[in-house]
Amino acid sequence: MDLLPYVFHEVQQGQLCAQHALNNLLQGPYFTAVDLSDIARGVDEEELAVLNDEARARAQPSTSANYDDSGFFSVEVVMRALAVWNLTMTPIMSERTVDARAAPENEEAFILNLDQHWLTLRRFGHSKDRWYNCNSLLPAPRHVSEVYLSALLDQLETEGYSIFVVRPADPAAPGLPPSEADAYAAAVPVPPREPAPAQQADTGRTLNDSVDDDGMLSEAIAMSLSGSGDGSDKGEELMLQSAIQMSLESQESEADRIRRKRLERFG
Repeated sequence: MDLLPYVFHEVQQGQLCAQHALNNLLQGPYFTAVDLSDIARGVDEEELAVLNDEARARAQPSTSANYDDSGFFSVEVVMRALAVWNLTMTPIMSERTVDARAAPENEEAFILNLDQHWLTLRRFGHSKDRWYNCNSLLPAPRHVSEVYLSALLDQLETEGYSIFVVRPADPAAPGLPPSEADAYAAAVPVPPREPAPAQQADTGRTLNDSVDDDGMLSEAIAMSLSGSGDGSDKGEELMLQSAIQMSLESQESEADRIRRKRLERFG
């Protein structure tokens, strides 16, 4: 997609995915492991201060639930780091984020966590068509279409990821800091998309054949998360477009179908 030369992207180093997720969200090298460790130690001190004398005596001074030498940082540390930028992260299942569940494409960003891995999904230029998967496990960010965003979030939730909606602490205040990619996205129209081919070159099957389009979509999502494939978005985008077009046989658009399912699930 057109924003790739302008999107800041930290790739995975060791286990520092929390640092990478934050910097990819903010679009700059704003946090280091040392910065996050300092925040984590502050959280440890606050937690220790609320314990009674007996519990404080039993606490192990050399261990922390908020960080370790591998590069792991807890949800609380990431939350405190975002607070430095007057940003909040709210679980998507919260009553305060009902609108995000119904229409995730209207949000600015999501930050996700599974075990010790963190990743960011972010849009640029306030455009629903310019979402990017900024997972540090990928060699470069990957464009996420408006329809694919809902499918990707559903897939990640199924895999066990905790999904947080990133918003400004003050709803009237600006959200994420402006970036070079935001400036480009605001100045240049979204390029038109090439239509998906009516026939798959590798299988010879037409869109009218009986194929598992949900399986194709899941496979493309897995490619996006793992960084596998030929290193470009083109094959993945064609696969996604083909899978989505196949689902249109039901006379209901993919976007409407996904929104309907989310509304049925979450109310």
